[in-house]
Amino acid sequence: MPLETPPDPVIDQRYLLVSHIPIYVDATGTYGTDPLWHKDLVGHFRYIKRFTLAAPVVRDWPAGTKAFTVADKAGASVEFLPLPLTLSLPQKVLALPRVVSRLWSGVNASDVVHIGVGGNGWWAGPMARLQRKFLIVIVESSPWRIREGASLRKRVRGVVTEWVAHRLCNLATVSFYTQSEYLHRYLKDPSKGYINSASWIDDEVILSLEEAALAWREKPIPPRPLRVGLFSRLVSDKGVLVLIEAMKRLEQRGVSISLDIYGNGELLGACEEAAKSGAVSATVRVCGTLAYDASFFAAIRQYHAVVVPSLTEEQPRIVFDAFSQAVPCLASDTSGLRQCIDEGVNGRLTRAGDAVAWADLLDWAARDRASLDRMGINALTAARALTHRQMHSDRRAILVEKLASFAFQKT
Repeated sequence: MPLETPPDPVIDQRYLLVSHIPIYVDATGTYGTDPLWHKDLVGHFRYIKRFTLAAPVVRDWPAGTKAFTVADKAGASVEFLPLPLTLSLPQKVLALPRVVSRLWSGVNASDVVHIGVGGNGWWAGPMARLQRKFLIVIVESSPWRIREGASLRKRVRGVVTEWVAHRLCNLATVSFYTQSEYLHRYLKDPSKGYINSASWIDDEVILSLEEAALAWREKPIPPRPLRVGLFSRLVSDKGVLVLIEAMKRLEQRGVSISLDIYGNGELLGACEEAAKSGAVSATVRVCGTLAYDASFFAAIRQYHAVVVPSLTEEQPRIVFDAFSQAVPCLASDTSGLRQCIDEGVNGRLTRAGDAVAWADLLDWAARDRASLDRMGINALTAARALTHRQMHSDRRAILVEKLASFAFQKT
């Protein structure tokens, strides 16, 4: 008789996740949130059996909101701790007493407190340590980091948040980071921190080798243009203008390449102007937005490469999405992208913010599609190790081990 596989360990301690992402409640008292956040929360419910979410609550139910069902909760006890939604500094100041009071009670009723660096984590983190709770800090990105040309207000906010980030990470019982740069920047004792890449892909969207080979056989071959796709918010930090300038240089060189842009944002107009430029060889198309579903992955699959020209150190999840479709990434050489792209293996890196360097990289790609094919197939290996379920599984294993040796206070 074959041995049964033992069930994955669960976390039975009272677990409080403090989030800045709004949740929605309708007239019946049903809670919901946007589909991607819903997916991540459901991932927690599979192994955390007494779960409370503290988050700002909105009474209006926007289109696309996904409700939490009994099936989603997977047998877990799931509760919601509503916090005031504050959009301006005066609102934050006025709401602070209510926020602090509710968080103090929520932390007191929990054994484990899970926070990010921003938002209400500022209050919940110190509360957790004062009440001797097991404190988890997650650092996925650092949007507060000071950018060139930032206003005085943003610079002050960046300095303060950076200071808070250091303190919170070193208060933590255990902390998780999407890249080693964050771990070593914020944590004095690296043994208390772990790398845990934030991926949203599921096993079922990852192509098989046979499907990947077929997809590559269907891609255009010379003399038809190289096809690359940008899937991004259309804002300056994403390097959109750098990419447009690179395309202008490629047009001057007569390189045969087609760039499709998906997304929305303040630079949409600049992208539309580039699409109307009348370029003959290096052309740009604006393709609107896509839902994160089968159509999104089908769109990625048609390209020779996905371009990620980010100017910041973040780790865009589009990299993992592209890998799942056997599509390599051409990306900026930043700490977040170096963490997930292996140079020459599943993608190529070039200088962030340098339009000439980007033009050179795209010029190379147009002439060496065989290398893109090879890197795309290699990317499948990385994708299989970086699924959303695997992210949660890795985190769960670490937490179960650390919780077993933590001296909880009796309440």
